[in-house]
Amino acid sequence: MANEIEICNIALSRVGANKIQALTEATREARACNTHYEIARDDTLSEIDWGFARQQKVLAELSETRDGWDYVYAYPAGCLVAREIYNSAKVNDEDKIKFDVGLSSDGNQKVVLTDEEDAQLIYTAQVTNASVFPIKFVNALSWRLAAELAVPLRGETSIFNGFYQMFLASIGKAAQVSANEHHKVPSESSSFTNART
Repeated sequence: MANEIEICNIALSRVGANKIQALTEATREARACNTHYEIARDDTLSEIDWGFARQQKVLAELSETRDGWDYVYAYPAGCLVAREIYNSAKVNDEDKIKFDVGLSSDGNQKVVLTDEEDAQLIYTAQVTNASVFPIKFVNALSWRLAAELAVPLRGETSIFNGFYQMFLASIGKAAQVSANEHHKVPSESSSFTNART
């Protein structure tokens, strides 16, 4: 299992910079990692529906109303990307419940808009504990961080694109692995079952 320092050091080694012992060091490498690590982590989490970062939560209904929607809910704390409203009868993507994300009427918080009563949101959470990161995520994050560190540590904008392409390639591989980490039993009312009755 990786930790923040190990992830930063993988990224630093890819950039060709000195490794660090702690993020509190008074070195340009540590300062650069402090500046870019959290954004790179959250951006990598947001890219795909990582199984380890998937959460499901009953949403808190708000008293405000919105034209075109039956319900307005508070956006969950720590939610990076709202993926879908839970539907127990879902068989395929056509069964997804319609929703949107907007801003509250006072402009102070994000909200989830839907026609679903007692809605539960499936979302990608902001996971900060690096010890639960799968190896594919660590690899992708270290490439994303390397891209961000390339300019402040090497002063070379040209290598940013190369590192970012490596990040995108690693995300593609990780998406395949993450998708295989769960299995849903088809509903009894699936089209296959219906065709047999």
